[in-house]
Formats: sequence, structure tokens, C-alpha cells
Amino acid sequence: MAGSDWKHRFNKKQLERKRLSDKISQRRTRQQSKRTIAELECRLRLARDGHVATLINRMQQENALLRTKIWRYRFQMETMFIQSKECLLHDDDSWSDLNAPILIPKPPNLNDTIHPPEPLIPSTPDAQVERKCLARLFKIQPSLFVELAGLMGSTNDVDGQVAANNLLESIMMWKAKFAFVKNEFAVLIASLNLDQEPFYLTSEKVHEQALSRYVYQDILQNLLYGEEIAPRDLRPDDKIPEEQMSKMQYQRRAIAYCAYETVWAWRECFKSSLEYAASFWAQYRYFMLIAFPTIENYHKCPSWRRPIATQFNHDHPSILDLIIWPKLRAKLVLTWQQYELPALCLSLAQSFEFTGKQVDIATAIRLQADSSDLILEESFERAVHDLQNFTAAGAPFTAQYPELGNMTVLEFKPLQCLGSPLLDQSCVASYNYFGHQNQLSSEENVQTSPDASSEQQSEDLDSALLSIDLPDLVIDSSTDISGSLGFDWYTESLQDQEFEAISRQFGEKGHPGGSFVDVSPFTNMIGLGNIEHGWT
Repeated sequence: MAGSDWKHRFNKKQLERKRLSDKISQRRTRQQSKRTIAELECRLRLARDGHVATLINRMQQENALLRTKIWRYRFQMETMFIQSKECLLHDDDSWSDLNAPILIPKPPNLNDTIHPPEPLIPSTPDAQVERKCLARLFKIQPSLFVELAGLMGSTNDVDGQVAANNLLESIMMWKAKFAFVKNEFAVLIASLNLDQEPFYLTSEKVHEQALSRYVYQDILQNLLYGEEIAPRDLRPDDKIPEEQMSKMQYQRRAIAYCAYETVWAWRECFKSSLEYAASFWAQYRYFMLIAFPTIENYHKCPSWRRPIATQFNHDHPSILDLIIWPKLRAKLVLTWQQYELPALCLSLAQSFEFTGKQVDIATAIRLQADSSDLILEESFERAVHDLQNFTAAGAPFTAQYPELGNMTVLEFKPLQCLGSPLLDQSCVASYNYFGHQNQLSSEENVQTSPDASSEQQSEDLDSALLSIDLPDLVIDSSTDISGSLGFDWYTESLQDQEFEAISRQFGEKGHPGGSFVDVSPFTNMIGLGNIEHGWT
């Protein structure tokens, strides 16, 4: 009886939660034991069969990952020490005995585990842009998503994509674990190490900029004309009293400034202001998702900017999380140790190009009427969300990394009907027609009058709707059918249920799981415009 006394300290609900937690822990322990046993058996088979070279290569890779983990723990210990010292308000002299190198080892470069250290600054005298950019390059830090993986139930979702609920719940659990609840932008500073060199973006600095009346105007001036936001002491009339600003407004302004700081370092590498503005907007929406993990921010973040399963399953530097092409990102997460990352990222930024419809940057991004936020012009925002409008297939990236260049180019692929209950042959034919016409239109740069374009789009939409044989829906008792059961209701239900997952299965025959193809030309025509396009 004495052994069961602890049960009386819990109520019925708490006891059920504890039992569930214990079951989950036991299941994870058993799974980990099985994986360890399987790995050891595999190594024994390799040694027995004489595959010594393969065995040594695998052990070297594991060794490199272990060194990375050791470095990450050392870095976390150093961060804890620095924060503790600041909290206790002691000066450096009184802590001199704790500043010994043996207690606070300097975090090494992750590439040191594979490559000998090389200078980041190019030796060529005419490389001014490269010199400045590399000097401001991110310190190579471990990715946030590796830490989130421990809080996530499963990352084995459709076609390498992480389910929205899994991602949002893991971010919320991570924020609660580290008490990032008072200042949401503190999540960004901590996870992206923005308080480290070269940014030194402290909470105090972000706080000052968030209270500035002109923070959005300053960011806009930078996006349009490249004027750096210089630190300054705010005059009383420049500063908005905190009581006059809601918490959400304050956090959003702070996050916008953080996004500016992370993109500004690369501005001189971009070909034009369009690439710079598109990068800023994607970064801003991505930061909003990390700081406020809601389903609304999930959908506002470009689909290609969201993390993929590979980022959770493999240790890698956080700078790889900023690569916009999911296929290239997945490749580098697995093979980053084979490359000199600073040089690769610089080459990628210099080759980065916006290939969509050219717009006037002065109208593409602007202030809201009340200067309370930045907004994109509608057509430019659609273009930013479409990964087909971005490439890095030109020089110097393709010339230096030919094995990676084709991973930044997306091509339209005809959709094949594989017997899906949601997409029949007529549906596929309509998609192929619209997708092919869309590709021809962009290649030939066809210009039509607004009236003709609107009339043609209306005719195409009518043809698409008439060609679709809608399957029957199963309506349970929980379905709200108080409104019209028209096409709008059907498409909303279809989107919420299976469309996005099934569309990923439609690709070239012979590929496991199929290639994830771009269904946006078709879905926009039939009213499913919120379904994100895929990547091939």
C-alpha cells in the first residue's frame, strides 16, 4: 500500500494524463532500443561480410554528428552563463575567475569537423561585394528544428512535408519550455542567434526600433533605395508610448525589424530590388510563423518557406533553413559537410533571380494607409508565393555547383490520372490545358488587354467547371450544412480533407510516391486558390 500512496496526490484527470505520458515514454524508449539494436546488427553484418570501408564511412559520419552535438551543448552552456551573469548585474572583473577558457570553450565552426579552417574573406583584390557579405555572414549555428524534433510526434508526412498541426504544436511546446511568452521576438533572437556577431541584435535594440513611429517607413526606404536603418536615439516625438500600442502591434513591428536585419546583410549580392523585397517578405512571414504559430500565419507563409521533414531529422546549421528551394534544402541538410558553406551561400545569393512578371518595385510593396504595416501588391504577393518564379540556375552557382544547379529550377509537368476518387480524367485534362497555356504565356510574354484577359479567364473557368464530375461527399452529423451546399462549400471541404495530400501523388510514373507537381494553375481556376503548389 505504501508504494501506491503517490496516486492519492493526483485527481482522476491528472492520473490519466500521467499514465498516458508514461505509455508514450515507454513506447519511445522501446523504439529507441529497437533502432539501436538494428544499427548494431547492421554494423556486425558489414564487419562480417568484409565491407570495412562502408562501416568506417558510416562511423565517421556519426562521429561528425556527435561532435556537432557536443559543440551545440557547449554553446548552450556559454549562453546560459552569459545570461546568468547579466541577471546578477556583476561586472566582468568580478567574474574573471569564471572566464577561463577551460570553462567556456569557444564554439568551433561546424565545418572544422570535416574541412581544415580556411579564411572566409576572399583573397582576390576585386571581390568587394564578396568581402563585405562574407564578413557579415551568419555564424554557423545549429538549427532550431533539430531541437523541435524531440517535441514532435512524427515528421513522416506526405512527400516530406510536415503536417501543419505537428509543426505548430511543436513550436508552441518549445516556446513554453523556454518561457518565450513575454516577448515573442525573443524566440527569433534566441533561435537564430541574432544577438551574436555580426548582428548583435539585442532585445533592447529591437525594443527601441519597435517603438519608433517610422520603423515601417525606414524598412520601406531600405527595400526601395537601400538606405540602411542607422541606430539613433529616439526623440520624444519619434517614440510611440507603449500604452498607445497593442501588444500585437508591438510584436509585429519588432519582428519586421528582425526580418530586415537578417536580409540586409545580403542586399549587395542580389540582382535587383525585387529579389531583395521578395526575400524580406518571405523572411517576415516565416518569422511571424515562428513567433506566432497559428494556422493563419502558417498559410500566409509561402509553402516553399515552411520547414520540411528532413530539417527535423538531421543535424545541420541554421543557415540552411533559409534556402528557399525545398529540394535543394533537403539535399544540403544531408550533405552540408561536403561543402564550404559560406562560399556556397554567397554563390547562391549572387545567382538568385526573380523570373516572374516584372513589376515596379515602388508599387510592389507599400505602407498601409495608416502606416501600421507593410503590404504587398496583390499580383506581386502571388508571384512571391509561387516558387516557379525563383531560380538560381545561372552563373556563378551552376558553374561552381553543377550537381545542385538543377534543384533551383521548377518545370511544369503534365498531370497523370492514376485513379484518384477526387481527380478524374476530365479534371486532369483541364489542369494540363491550363498549366500548359500558363507556361506558354509566361515564356512568350504575351500581353493582352484587361477586357480580353478577363473574358478569356471567365470562359476558361466555365469550361473547367463543366468538365469536372464532382464525386459524392460523405456528410456526417457534425457537418454544418445550414448554408448553401454549392460549389464553394464543396471546394472548402475538399481542401480541408484530402486534396493537397492526394495532389502530391500525381507525378511521373515510376517515382516512389510520385513527384509533387504544381497544381496552382488549375486550382486557381476552380476556386481552390489556397492550395499550395508543390515542387519537383
